[in-house]
Amino acid sequence: MSTKNAPNTLHVVGIGASAGGLDAIQQLFDSIPRDTGMAFVIIQHLSPDYKSLMRELLAKHTEMKISTAEDGVVLQPNCVYLNQSSKNLVLEKDRLRLYDKKPHTTLHLPIDTFFHSLGKSHGEHSIGIVLSGSGSDGSRGIRTIKEAGGTIIAQDPHSAQFDGMPNSSIGTGLVDYILPPREIAEVLTRYPTQHRGLESIDEPGQENEVAFQNILGEIHRSSGIDFRQYRRNTLLRRIQKRMAVTNVERMRDYQTLLSTTPAELRVLKQDFLIGVTRFFRDRDAFEALRQALPDMVESRGHTDTLRVWVPGCATGEEVYSIAILIEEYVRRNKPELDYKIFATDVDQRALDAASQGRFHMNAESELDREILESHFQYSEDSIQVRKRLRERIVFSLHNLIKDPPFIRMDLITCRNLLIYLEPETQRKVLLGFQFALNRGGLLFLGGSESLGDLEQYFEHVHRKWKIFRNVSEGKVIRVDTNPEERLRAYGGQGAAPPRVQPRTAHKENREAVYHRHLSRIFSPDCIFFDNNYDVLFLSGKAGERISLRSGMFEGNLLRMVGSDLATVIRNGVRQVRSTGKKTVVRDFEVEVDGQTSVFDLAFHYMKSSAEEDLFLVEFSRDRAPEPDALEIRSVPLDQVAKEQMEVLEQELAKSRQELQNVIEELETSNEELQSSNEELMASNEELQSTNEELQSVNEELYTVNSELQEKNKELELLSNDVNNLLDSTEIGTLFLDHDLRIRKFTPTLEKQFSLHPLDVGRPISSFASVFNDEVCALILKDCQRVIDTLEPSEKEILDKHGLHYFIKINPFVTTDKKIDGVVLSFVDISEVKRTESELKKARQRLENERHFATDVAHSAATGTYIYDIQAGRIEYLNNGFTDLLGYTLQDLEAMAPSQFQALVHPEDQDAVFAHVAKIADGEQEEIDYRIRHRNGQWIRCRSKDSPFEYGENNDVRRYIGTLVVLENTQA
Repeated sequence: MSTKNAPNTLHVVGIGASAGGLDAIQQLFDSIPRDTGMAFVIIQHLSPDYKSLMRELLAKHTEMKISTAEDGVVLQPNCVYLNQSSKNLVLEKDRLRLYDKKPHTTLHLPIDTFFHSLGKSHGEHSIGIVLSGSGSDGSRGIRTIKEAGGTIIAQDPHSAQFDGMPNSSIGTGLVDYILPPREIAEVLTRYPTQHRGLESIDEPGQENEVAFQNILGEIHRSSGIDFRQYRRNTLLRRIQKRMAVTNVERMRDYQTLLSTTPAELRVLKQDFLIGVTRFFRDRDAFEALRQALPDMVESRGHTDTLRVWVPGCATGEEVYSIAILIEEYVRRNKPELDYKIFATDVDQRALDAASQGRFHMNAESELDREILESHFQYSEDSIQVRKRLRERIVFSLHNLIKDPPFIRMDLITCRNLLIYLEPETQRKVLLGFQFALNRGGLLFLGGSESLGDLEQYFEHVHRKWKIFRNVSEGKVIRVDTNPEERLRAYGGQGAAPPRVQPRTAHKENREAVYHRHLSRIFSPDCIFFDNNYDVLFLSGKAGERISLRSGMFEGNLLRMVGSDLATVIRNGVRQVRSTGKKTVVRDFEVEVDGQTSVFDLAFHYMKSSAEEDLFLVEFSRDRAPEPDALEIRSVPLDQVAKEQMEVLEQELAKSRQELQNVIEELETSNEELQSSNEELMASNEELQSTNEELQSVNEELYTVNSELQEKNKELELLSNDVNNLLDSTEIGTLFLDHDLRIRKFTPTLEKQFSLHPLDVGRPISSFASVFNDEVCALILKDCQRVIDTLEPSEKEILDKHGLHYFIKINPFVTTDKKIDGVVLSFVDISEVKRTESELKKARQRLENERHFATDVAHSAATGTYIYDIQAGRIEYLNNGFTDLLGYTLQDLEAMAPSQFQALVHPEDQDAVFAHVAKIADGEQEEIDYRIRHRNGQWIRCRSKDSPFEYGENNDVRRYIGTLVVLENTQA
C-alpha cells in the first residue's frame, strides 16, 4: 500500500448517487454534524443540459458550506462539493480538477472516475460511499480506494429506491459497511476518533502485542497462511478497520471475537490478502511490456514452450491480461510458438473464481472493444474468457514465501504484491524469481516495487514501469534459514507435527501375514490406472518402467512413458476393453541407457465398487534379446496376416476419406455459425450500448425528476406562506397579467373592487370599484405605462367616499427576468392624511410661536445668546447683544478659538472657565467679568446662564445666557 501520494491527513468522503439518491443524500446529511473535520464530495448522474437544484435542496439538511466544484479549488474541511453536470470531477491531492466528458459513444461513469482519483490521492484517508442508483457505477472505483487502504460503505439495498449500484459494489466483496443512510452518518461521526491509530505496540510484552501475535496465529492455524512476514503496519491498519466495523475498541476483545466467530476470521484473512485487481491495470505499464515481448522471445535460446509465471494472481484479471498480450503477439508474429502460463495464489477462493474465467459485466469498461470481441464472449450478465485462452493457463495453489519457486520461466509478473511484505521477505521472494527465470527472461513488477541489492543480476528494460531482464549466468539459491519453514514447505499447508499413536497390543491375523508375504514374493510389477490413464497404484518395480519429465508433475501414465510404450498401452487397453479378456503383448523391446531389454505386457480389465473402469498393466521380468536365435515362420500365417493388413489399410484409408469429408462439412458449418455468431455479437453489443445509453438517460431523468419533486414541495410551502401572508395583510394587492387580467388578489382588495375568487382571468376594467371613472381610467393608463416603460408608478387617489389611497404600481418580474404584468398595492392613507393635516396645523402654530419668541428676544434691551459647550462657540445672538458689544454672530463665527478666548479679560478667564464647568454640571450660575468691545474698550458685564440642551448621557451640551453691561473701563 502506497501512502506517499497521500501525505495529507484530511479525510475525504466521496458520495456516489444516481436514481433515487436525492432522498438518501438528504437522510445522510440530516444526521451528519457540521464539524466532522471531513470534506464531502457528491457525485451524481446529471444531464448535461439540466441545471441541478441540489445546492438549494441540500442546504436545508446541513449547516456545512455547499458549493459547486470549480477547477483548482482546494478542499476544505466541513464543506460539501457538488459535481458539475457537464464535466468529470477528479481529485489531485487536495485540489479538485474538472475535465471534459468523453464522447457519448462510451459509457459515462463519473462515480468510478472520481473514486479512482480519490483512492490514489488520499489513500487510507479516503472513504467511498455508494448510495441508491441503477447500474454499476462506483463498483470499479471502490477497488482503488480499497487497495489504497480506504473505507468502502454501501447503502443497504433494502433501504435504497434503486439497489443496482449498492448491489454491484457489495458483489465485489470489498465493502466494509452495508447500512441505511442514517447509520452511515453514525459511522462517519465516530470515524475520526476510531481511525486515529492504535496505541503503540512496538514494545514486547504489551497487551496489544500479545493480542496481535495471537490474531496472526489464529489465521495461520485456520488457513495455513503465515502473515508474520507481511508488513506490520499494513496488518495493523487492516485489523483496526475491522475493529471499527465490528465496533470493538480493544485488540484483546477483537482477538476474543475472532476465536468465537469463524466468519470474522475469514473476513480478516481476506482483508489481509486484499485481492484487488483489474484488467490491464496501468495501461502504460502493459504497453511497455507489449513492446518488450519481441526481444524477450527472440533472445530465447530454446524453441520449446514459452513459460510464464504470475504469482499472487488473485481473481485472474491480470493473468488473462498477460495471456491476451502474448496471444496477440503469437498470433501476429510467431504462430508456431506454444506458451503456457502458471497462475498461483494462496487464496483458494480467488483461484476458484479465476479458473472459471467469468467476470461481471462491470469489467467490460476495462477492456477495449477489439479485445472483447477476440478473447471474450457474453454470457447473461457476465463476460466469459474464450476457451482457447483459458486452456493456456494453469491455476494452482502456491505460497510464494514458503513454497519452492517454479523453474525455467521466460516471464514472471508480480505486481503490487511485494509492497505488502517485509523487506527481508521481499528479498527472499526476489531471489526465488531470479532462480526461476531463464537468462534473458523478464521480471515485471509494480510501480512502487524495486529489486534492492539484487539489481546486480538484472538490467532495466523499462525504468518507470519496472520491467527487468535477468542477465545473470548463474542461479542465486535462496536459503530458508528456519528449519521449521523448510518443514512447512515440504509438509504442505499448515503442516503440523506428526501425531504419535499409542501402541496397543493386539494379535495380527495370521492369514493376513501369509498373504502379505506371498504378495511381496510372487506379485508381478504392475500399475493400476483408470479410464483417463491416471496412475492409481504401483506395485513392485513398475516405477522403473516410467520416466518423470522436468517441470510440473503429471500423474498421467501415457505422459510418463515413451511414445512407443504409450502406443502399446493404448492398444492393449482398447483390446481388453472390447473383449473383456486378458490381453498379452509379447517381446516388447525398450532401450534404456544404451541397453536393450525385452519384456511382456499383460492387460487386465476390472470394475471397481464405484462402477469405474479400472485397468492393470503387468510387466514381466526383463530378459536380454537373443539375436542369434533361429526364427521359424509359418508362411500361410504370414500371408494371412499380410492380406488382413491390406484390408485394414483399405478400411483405414476409406475412414480417413470419410473423416476428411466430415471435417470439411464441419468447418463449413463452423464458419457459417461463426459468421452468424459474430453478427449476433455485433447486434448484441449495439443493443447493449443502446440499453446503457437509455439507462444512463433514465437515471439522469430520475435525478431531475427527484429534484423537481423536491422543488415542487418547496414551492407548495412557499405558495402557502404567500397565501397566508396575502390573506393576513391589510394592504390590498392586485396582480394583473400582461393584458391586465386578474391573476391574484388579496381579500382586503374587496373594499376597492367587487371581486370573487372565480373572477381570476377576467379583465380588471369590467369590475365596479369605489373610484370614479376618471380615477379608474388613470389607474389603467398607469398600469399600461408601467408595462411599457418598466418604471414604477406612485400616486395618491381619492375614492367616492372621500377616502385617500396611496396606490403603487410595480412591474411583475418572473424568475427569468421577464415582465409579465403589474402588481398594484392599495394602501388606505385616510388616517395618515388626517394626522398630516393636524400636524400641519400644529407646525404652523409652533412656527408662529417661534417667530414671536424670536421677535421678543431681538427686541429685548439685554443681550441674549446660546453657547455650545462642546464646540466652544456662541451659536445664537440677539440684537441686544450686538448693540451692547458691537459683535454680530458672523463676527464671532469668523474668529479662531484663541481669538474668541481673548475676548475675555486675562484676569477673568479662570473664573469664566470655572463658571462654564458648573453650568456643564447642570447648575444655574451668575458671573461678572470683563469683555473687550468691538471698539477695543473693556466693558464689565454680568451674565446669568442656565442649561439649555442635554445630550444622550444627560450632560449639558448648550446653555442660554443673558448679558447686561455694568460699566466701561480702559483696563
